[in-house]
Amino acid sequence: MKWEIVKLGDHLDFSTGPAFKSKDFTTNPDDMPLVKGENIGFGNILWKKSKYYPIDEANYYQKFFLKPSDIVLAMDRPWVKGGLKFGWIKENDPQGLLVQRVALLRGINGLNQNFLRYIVLSPDFTNYLKSMQGGVGVPHISGGDIKNYQFELPPLPYQKKIASILSAYDNLIENNLRQIELLEEAAQRIYQEWFVQLRFPGFEEVEMVDGLPIGWEKVRLGELIDYFIGGGWGKEEYSSPFVEDAFVIRGTDMNKIMKGNLSNVPYRFHKPSNLKSRKLIENDIVFEVSGGSGNSGVGRVLFITPELLTQFNSDVMCASFCKLVRPKEGYGSYLFQVLNFMKKVRLIEVFEIYSASNIVNFNFTAFLKHQKIIKQDEKTMTKFNSLSSEIYKKISIISSQNQTLQEARDILLPRLMNGTITAS
Repeated sequence: MKWEIVKLGDHLDFSTGPAFKSKDFTTNPDDMPLVKGENIGFGNILWKKSKYYPIDEANYYQKFFLKPSDIVLAMDRPWVKGGLKFGWIKENDPQGLLVQRVALLRGINGLNQNFLRYIVLSPDFTNYLKSMQGGVGVPHISGGDIKNYQFELPPLPYQKKIASILSAYDNLIENNLRQIELLEEAAQRIYQEWFVQLRFPGFEEVEMVDGLPIGWEKVRLGELIDYFIGGGWGKEEYSSPFVEDAFVIRGTDMNKIMKGNLSNVPYRFHKPSNLKSRKLIENDIVFEVSGGSGNSGVGRVLFITPELLTQFNSDVMCASFCKLVRPKEGYGSYLFQVLNFMKKVRLIEVFEIYSASNIVNFNFTAFLKHQKIIKQDEKTMTKFNSLSSEIYKKISIISSQNQTLQEARDILLPRLMNGTITAS
């Protein structure tokens, strides 16, 4: 079977979006979401981070509307920790509008669109663009760089076979991600119903005093925590006294870890004394206390389940911009939901501190001392823990499945794309 060496530009309908003025952007979800470089991740579009364009005005730009299977690629700051910033439009995605410095890629002249997706995902394409990357202040790639990429193009029927094999993995991963999202929503819904709306099982028969059921009370957040400590970064190489190795979880890793992507969590060497006091165990919570500059990641949290520790299969600690929070026995999943809820409704922001250079930090000591939360009776707490723990066990199991699927796909992808393995 003959594979022809071609230039991508000869098989590509390439375009970029117009230069919209930022003063016209809105935060109204009824308007049209913009697909900008800042809301493109590695292999996905971060719709929740989208800015919007007035829907009436957007209709004048219909030729820049995105449709299912379209591939988009950030041309400025084109890298995230996972790899190249690109994504593709899925059937259930919202109608999006392309913006300047984001490339839209559509296969033509015998290039299958799904096969094109795996060209973009391939290590060879990534390495090529890294070698072409220009810019000092703002790293960037050009349309010419993308179009000049050379690769071996198999006949169209064979492209479809390869894309079908790899898509089977991606479809399973996508289904798992939807399940994880639904499970997370279920856990948060139970928390809000029981402890915000106070509609817990048997609430109708409970006597209330000062707005709380008898046996419940409001306590300082710190009263439900046994221990907390800052994280550490460690060293890249073995050298005394940095002799103990462990994974290091950063704030940027948290969401990916929940979805089963552990591939880019750093593996570092640490002092034994540091690791002894900072090693994460079951029911710990990782809490981000510094969000850097600009859009704050402060308050992001990760719940450490036994299944998650099994996935790492090694010691784990958190990075220096995070805190290890060890709740009192029986309060792990509850405190995780409390912190999640506070981040969601922006209560966390009360304790944020902005430096002169716009670096966002967090007054964790004041947070523990002054933030009040509900402490329930033991019976209600036991019921909640049982429900919540079961949900997060399911999430961890699905995340582990996703990790396995991603690893299998990433092994197959380059071998299928270069013909080392034949698609049957």
